[in-house]
Amino acid sequence: CIVRVCSHRFGDHHSQDAEPIARQQSEGFPMPAYVEKVRVPVRLAQPNLAPRDGWFLLFPCVGAEQRTESLVELLNSRRSVIQFIPSGDVSVLLLTRSNIDWVAVSPGVEPTLVFPPGLERNQGQRVGLRFLDESRVEATIDWFSERGQERLSDYLNVCDTFVVGRTGFGTLIWNKQRIREVQIASDDVSRARSSPFPAAQPSTRP
Repeated sequence: CIVRVCSHRFGDHHSQDAEPIARQQSEGFPMPAYVEKVRVPVRLAQPNLAPRDGWFLLFPCVGAEQRTESLVELLNSRRSVIQFIPSGDVSVLLLTRSNIDWVAVSPGVEPTLVFPPGLERNQGQRVGLRFLDESRVEATIDWFSERGQERLSDYLNVCDTFVVGRTGFGTLIWNKQRIREVQIASDDVSRARSSPFPAAQPSTRP
């Protein structure tokens, strides 16, 4: 069976709905030969590679809400590999999900394609992220605390593998398994210097 993928830019009307393949199989439906997906522009980083632009492919119809899948759901799914189309190419690459360092999303992308519905956040902390390849980035991590007492460390110990952060260049969805350390920016540090790290955006070293 040849699986064909038809993708289009976000914001277009969907001419065909498609349930996730895994859900169809679990409910006894045959494997579809054609799945129309929503294409979302991103920049991603993998170990020992320069960041590259391209598109992730999202299911256009998931759950009882009949809504489009979000990037956060895609990256935190149980799928071992996910589809990626490099910019300037027509071929589809299958990337190992756990081998992705981070995914950057520009502010122009529709929020419903980035975040799942009902995502509540009432706490925030500015941090400096240091990745295993020594690339660094400033971000603000937001999370929900039911009593307002859960710390960032509590959240990171129980949250999904891919964590959402706000940066000066857009949303950053980063893999906490690819982080060497998270530096919490204190008020004293912020007054002494404008940034805990010199890098203003993700970067890689050869």
